[in-house]
Amino acid sequence: PLDPAYPVDRIALYIEDSACPVIVTQNTMAADLPKHEAQVLTLDADPHVLSAPTDNIDSGVQGTDMAYMIY
Repeated sequence: PLDPAYPVDRIALYIEDSACPVIVTQNTMAADLPKHEAQVLTLDADPHVLSAPTDNIDSGVQGTDMAYMIY
């Protein structure tokens, strides 16, 4: 997770150094991201996410599966 309170140059370093292909964020925070090449997925604006079912589904994900990268 990237804390939006971090200085912009620190966030830019994390994004560049990790070469992350996708950044998951909220619409209000996307504009504040430094320049990058990653695809941005805005959870509160993406029509596929907004139209997804809200009930719990069995995703098959286990507790041992990687959820996200911690830098």
